Amino acid sequence: MLALLAASAHLTRSGGDAAAQTAAGPSPTRVVFAIDNSGSMFGVGGEPASDPDQQRIEGVRGLIGVLRGFLASDDEQRVVELGALSFGGGEPQVLSELTTVLDEQLPARLRAERVGGGTDFRSGLCSAWTLAAREVPPTGAGCPEPSPDFLRAVGAGGGQGGDSSDGRLLAVLITDGSPAPAGADLLFDGNPPAAGCPRGYDGYDAGDGDAYLCALASTWQVLRAERAVDLVVIGLDEPGQWFPAAEAYWQRVVQCGGPGQPDCTDRVVRSVDPSRLAELILRTFPGVDLCELVPEGDTFNCSVPGGLVSVRFQIVGLGAGSASTVGNPDRVAVDSNDNPSELTRLSDGTHVWRFERPGAGLWALTLTDDVPPGGQISVIVDPEPATFDTELRSWDERGLTLGLQLHPTAAGRVAVASLLTQPYKVELLRDGQFGDSRDGLYLEHEGGEAFALTAAFEPPEDSVIGHEVVLYLRTLLVGRLRFTQLPQPTPSPAATLTPTPVATVAPTPATTPAAT
Repeated sequence: MLALLAASAHLTRSGGDAAAQTAAGPSPTRVVFAIDNSGSMFGVGGEPASDPDQQRIEGVRGLIGVLRGFLASDDEQRVVELGALSFGGGEPQVLSELTTVLDEQLPARLRAERVGGGTDFRSGLCSAWTLAAREVPPTGAGCPEPSPDFLRAVGAGGGQGGDSSDGRLLAVLITDGSPAPAGADLLFDGNPPAAGCPRGYDGYDAGDGDAYLCALASTWQVLRAERAVDLVVIGLDEPGQWFPAAEAYWQRVVQCGGPGQPDCTDRVVRSVDPSRLAELILRTFPGVDLCELVPEGDTFNCSVPGGLVSVRFQIVGLGAGSASTVGNPDRVAVDSNDNPSELTRLSDGTHVWRFERPGAGLWALTLTDDVPPGGQISVIVDPEPATFDTELRSWDERGLTLGLQLHPTAAGRVAVASLLTQPYKVELLRDGQFGDSRDGLYLEHEGGEAFALTAAFEPPEDSVIGHEVVLYLRTLLVGRLRFTQLPQPTPSPAATLTPTPVATVAPTPATTPAAT
């Protein structure tokens, strides 16, 4: 999941559009939280509340606070927009339209208020997609028709289509139970099995949980093909009453765990401790990770890859007057008491450190004061990878070869040697669906800030239209190329083209990932 947020770039016919995107800065990353506020969250029929302390709300507010610590600086170019809706039965309610995480009023708009009876995931996910994409769901997705009031609230243009933003989109669904569109929980009997889910929407009327989530998988597949919104599902199920039966079906909806698909570890998650829900929500944000506390010590170890422009560490939960030191893999330490330039924020409770061109390896953050009574200290690491403008060189029986040029935001700010020592991963998507992946790939330096990379993918039997290539450093998205139109071939001495309609194309900018 830490790879899920960054921006995508449409294929362009010329460099003019690409230059315009670069000048305008990175497109915003959008995160939409679909929060289950059905009756079981509050306790019904004598049953205890699933989240009596509203940790699902506090967790989102905590994420906002962490992101502000990273993004609230004068030289920060990355933009993160967050929206939230509350769902249960009927049409979901918009808690907050998309707004920057720096909006001071955003946390107050997040609240836990019961929304009707039942739990209708179809309306919840369709509405989350609409809010993230700012588009009306396609008619073939099986979504309920959104009301004009809802479309106006989410800025979807009142049914006039979405915007042209190329930012990465993510929906995070937090729920505590099985589907219950009519009020009563639908049961699971394993038929149809998750691996054999049929296409179509008949399952919405079948009266059982298996068929309902299979239909939901069809809905999400159509929505992703229209606009790629990634999905994370967090299930609150401390006693293990419903999540084990539903997990495989949610994996089918999310599109993880299958051949060529990403791992489900951080995409379909069971929360067994409501008090740690805030930590789970923090982990859903791609690029943000938690450093590990050394047992019985006051030092946190943070793993940092090479190929980075910068890395930031945020320490939260400190007491007034606390001090911290940061040591790099070469054991060179910097102390907050010395007022170093790397310490970009020093306030009661929070330290934020930033290091340019960081070395790869374990960084050690040591605290010099005890944890305040009743408090808990967390250290969050925020790597900023070098990103690339990406072009297609060739796609034939030898594989897919990409030409990579460092994006202007990374040019001159990253050590080339560190790029060459890091393994990369390439995912291939078609019509918004995960197709295949290759990892353990290394860049070939062609001189200056130009690189190449080859992945052993079979060429498509027909057109490349609808395909998408996504490049990762570890779990950090660093480049992508989406084939939405077929430009005229522009032969290059470096390009080897096949007779299939695959053309050398103009580079398109991979905007700098937000909060990575």
